[in-house]
Amino acid sequence: MVTGDDVRDVLIKQDARLDEIGQPVSTCGKEILSANAYMGADAMVKALHDGADIIIAGRISDPSLFLAPMMYEFNWAAYDWEHLGKGTCLGHLLECAGQITGGYYADPGFKDIPHLERLGFPIAEIDENGDAVITKVAGSGGRVCVDTCKEQMLYEIHRPDSYITPDVVADFTGVTFTQVGEDRVRVQGATGRAKTDTLKVSVGYQDGFIGEGEISYAGPGAVARGRLALDIVKGRF
Repeated sequence: MVTGDDVRDVLIKQDARLDEIGQPVSTCGKEILSANAYMGADAMVKALHDGADIIIAGRISDPSLFLAPMMYEFNWAAYDWEHLGKGTCLGHLLECAGQITGGYYADPGFKDIPHLERLGFPIAEIDENGDAVITKVAGSGGRVCVDTCKEQMLYEIHRPDSYITPDVVADFTGVTFTQVGEDRVRVQGATGRAKTDTLKVSVGYQDGFIGEGEISYAGPGAVARGRLALDIVKGRF
């Protein structure tokens, strides 16, 4: 069990400023319900060294979930910024599962992806230097190509030269993707530098109740992609 992400009491005691509201806790007028820091790979690496088969944790940064087994398997140190940057890049590529195998990429008539109703999840074949080949489950739907990898790498990225995580500040600007076979793309060139001395914290506060669910599509292919989503659901059924 990995704990430590719950920092609500610390947030209130330090009267921290909430970025979205622009005010400290004491004057924001909100009841703080939760505050969770995004933790890194270090505690999970320790758990693996202690023999854990299953790790239950609080709020962990998405790429850190993948970085931890790499650090454990290849004995990467917590200050080995280059390898942590490479591992973080791979974690970011894998963290959204079927997005990199075509789910995020598909655009009917422009970027066609086969058999999305049985989309395969990605697999990374990683070496000790942090280079990898991204592929997917054999016989499954979807596609792994240079463009699916490019789109996923840029997903939710503000600055490709400074992707801040609890483990490292990763730099993706030197990353290259090379098609080395059908549904096989080699990833190389990521690096990193020293991590920041602060952590991102997600804060929940009482502000009314809204329930909403939707799938949104934008751009010139929006209608076709919406219809594709319906076809995928029908195919799954």
